[in-house]
Amino acid sequence: MRERKNAVRRVGNNPARREINLRQNLAQYGLTPDAYRAMLATQGGLCAICGEAPPPDGVRAASRLHVDHDHSTGVVRALLCTRCNQGIGYMRDRPDLLRLAAEYIERYPEGAG
Repeated sequence: MRERKNAVRRVGNNPARREINLRQNLAQYGLTPDAYRAMLATQGGLCAICGEAPPPDGVRAASRLHVDHDHSTGVVRALLCTRCNQGIGYMRDRPDLLRLAAEYIERYPEGAG
């Protein structure tokens, strides 16, 4: 069986890589692993939007909370689960679009239609 090109970087294949991968990922936001862990503790391990914890046995990036930041200033805001992080990203970090989306969902209550 052919081994994947980046298999050596994967935590499952090399658990010692977990801290290295975390450090490299956080560096782009100007955070250290200790600062990330402090944010995580402050948030109680929960997403700052939905209040849920990432799945404990998740795979790859879905098993941890992600650093959310303002794309224009680079300022770190909080830690978010994959779904919330992607959701606000797809809405281009625009509160007006998020409000319109919420209003749209509220127009079509569960079970209607």
